[in-house]
Amino acid sequence: EVFARAGRVRGQRALAQSDGSISQERVGQLFATAKRCPYCGVLMAGRGPARKSLDHMEPVSKGGHHTIKNLIVCCWGCNNRKKAKPFSEWLALLVEPYKGRMLKAYVKRFGAPPEQAYMGFTWGTESN
Repeated sequence: EVFARAGRVRGQRALAQSDGSISQERVGQLFATAKRCPYCGVLMAGRGPARKSLDHMEPVSKGGHHTIKNLIVCCWGCNNRKKAKPFSEWLALLVEPYKGRMLKAYVKRFGAPPEQAYMGFTWGTESN
């Protein structure tokens, strides 16, 4: 129960800090449609390292935002290995075909590769 309560508190905090694009319903949809980990390809199910986990592609601790485009459902094992790594660093650790797929997904979401789109800036429009 302690872990369940901590998860609820963390989820409520994330919703409160969201830009409004995150809702319990939308996160539920992400979980419902996710079948394989986008980082390693494992079939996600049940408990253990293959269970589903919600990841911020760009970690909040590194300036990522609580937005729907920054969230992805992956296996707990990958989320645990990724920890708070910037996405460009995590991408370098992935193997093909997942590395290429995730780079394309990132560019589709953020408009540029991780090195150029980091922290919500869009390639070519950074301002200091």
